[in-house]
Amino acid sequence: MKRGIWLLGGLAVVIIAGMTIWGQDRETREEQSASMMVDHEPVGGIGELDPDQLAAEQLAANQAAWAELGEKPYQGPVTERPAFVSSLEWRVLKNVAQQHPNTEQELTRLVNHLRFAKQWDLWHEIDPQDQTRRSALGEQLLLEIPDRVKNQELDVVHAQQMQESLLMALIPDVTERRQRAAQEAARIGVQFRVEGDS
Repeated sequence: MKRGIWLLGGLAVVIIAGMTIWGQDRETREEQSASMMVDHEPVGGIGELDPDQLAAEQLAANQAAWAELGEKPYQGPVTERPAFVSSLEWRVLKNVAQQHPNTEQELTRLVNHLRFAKQWDLWHEIDPQDQTRRSALGEQLLLEIPDRVKNQELDVVHAQQMQESLLMALIPDVTERRQRAAQEAARIGVQFRVEGDS
């Protein structure tokens, strides 16, 4: 049961550690992050909290990322825990941010990255028939990918793979999709040939 708890909260730990999470599948990311949490002393007495309560809170926080649909990334200092950040994640985020020269800026970056990661996972859980939310979330992720590259949270290769995956689902027409892919690639500094098939 405890291992399940760490798996639920593991994504945040991988992000905080500054690892490249997008080159791996979701299961691998969770296994690595779970190992990190098990092998190191939990932050702020988390190990003393009720596992079931932690699990419920983590699931609720993950689903709360839906409420951020259409919202822009945080710009100023994040002074209160957002609903999509569990208490476990919030403690770890603040602890890591405090080790950075610009604590407020780093906490904002970490919160934005965590939100992006959770929304990326939610993208894969959307019912294909739910076109409204699928389109809205896909466009939001595309909009934020360049910032994740700029902050060195994504490398260009994985960022472009994410763009292509999103566009494949969002735009059925091949010609239109390739034109949009060229536009999105340019936003991360990549030249993309529109003519021909990939």
